[in-house]
Amino acid sequence: MSESRPPFKSAQQFLGFGLLVGILVGCIVGSGIVYTFINTTDFVYVGGAYPNELTINYQDHYLAMTIDSYLANQQLDQVEQRFQSFPPVAQIRALARQSAAYAASGRTAEAQMINDLGIKLKTNGGWTNEPIKSVLADLSTQYQAEGNAIKSQALNDFSLAVLGSVIVPVDAEQPPADAEQPPADAEQPPVDAEQPPVDAEQPPADAEQPPAQPGVISANWWYIVCACLLGLLGILFALWIIRRRTAADMARKKEIVYEGEGVPPILQWSSTYTLGRNPYDESFTLETEDGDFLGEAGIGMNNVVEGSDSGQVKDFDVWVFDKTDINTYSRIVMSEVAYNDEELRNRVELNPLAKAVWAKQGDTTTIESKTMRIEVKMEEVEFDESKLFFNNLKVTINVFLQEGVDIKSGVMDIPDHMA
Repeated sequence: MSESRPPFKSAQQFLGFGLLVGILVGCIVGSGIVYTFINTTDFVYVGGAYPNELTINYQDHYLAMTIDSYLANQQLDQVEQRFQSFPPVAQIRALARQSAAYAASGRTAEAQMINDLGIKLKTNGGWTNEPIKSVLADLSTQYQAEGNAIKSQALNDFSLAVLGSVIVPVDAEQPPADAEQPPADAEQPPVDAEQPPVDAEQPPADAEQPPAQPGVISANWWYIVCACLLGLLGILFALWIIRRRTAADMARKKEIVYEGEGVPPILQWSSTYTLGRNPYDESFTLETEDGDFLGEAGIGMNNVVEGSDSGQVKDFDVWVFDKTDINTYSRIVMSEVAYNDEELRNRVELNPLAKAVWAKQGDTTTIESKTMRIEVKMEEVEFDESKLFFNNLKVTINVFLQEGVDIKSGVMDIPDHMA
């Protein structure tokens, strides 16, 4: 049976064109997806995240550090600027907790400064009493559950300063008046997270927070398009280089030196072996000038002298694969001693597609396949003194098309058992 196939060069051109179209379409579609993603996604603000967008734990640290900064510089405007993104409830809770923490450590002066700060923020911020009462009641319940009467009393002091009255009852047992108090210069309890330096540069109090800017990366849209275009140009340039090299290879293939009679071969290939070249295995593709694939051919080491370290070769396998009948034909080029070894030669003859050949300089052996005739000429032959293995071998392979074969038609007969 037979199967019709397009010429190999046409298939290459079709695949190359399809690859270019696929890359171009992929770049366009990919750029559209990236552009849509950029313009529909809210990315991080240009100025970074705002304090009230941090996790609750980090928000508490930020508020505590702001209060500690006030104790060092008494700059009310900075506190108001840093607190403005937080609701009054969060501000009240932070002030009350810090005041209680300082009072519990014996630093009543700092606790009183925080209470005064609460009065100022309430006045400037217009706080009402209800959220203050609610926050202080929650904290009082927490401290009483912990049995911390000092902090509960500190909440009363904060309430008295900010509200003008004590609204938080202290149910827990109060410490005796003569109880030993920690010294005023006792070490301040550490904050859970590392605090930044107090004198860090801060934006001015009246600075307006930048609005959210979704899609800030969209400014890089043209960079993405340019990168895609440059990538496509790079691929086109690479294909152009490959085509130039292919054309050069084809030009070299056309420079065939043939001294025989008749039509010159479509391909000519040479290979040289010298003693010590191990491994030695070379092959090449058989194609017409138009790029139509015919098969493959090559030469390699077959049998070597047992125990030799340098790869002393007794015979070489010159082989040809013909795609049309899917067979590999061999010529075993042998040294004089190997060829006269009847057992070794008979082993070669067991393969009907192989033939043993005595290597003699200047001789030519022929391999006939369905579509090709291959002439293997032994240009140089040199053995060792015992003529057991090769010191040097150079072969030239000339490939001819059989008469009447039309490779360009793309018709190839395939054996029934292979269909």
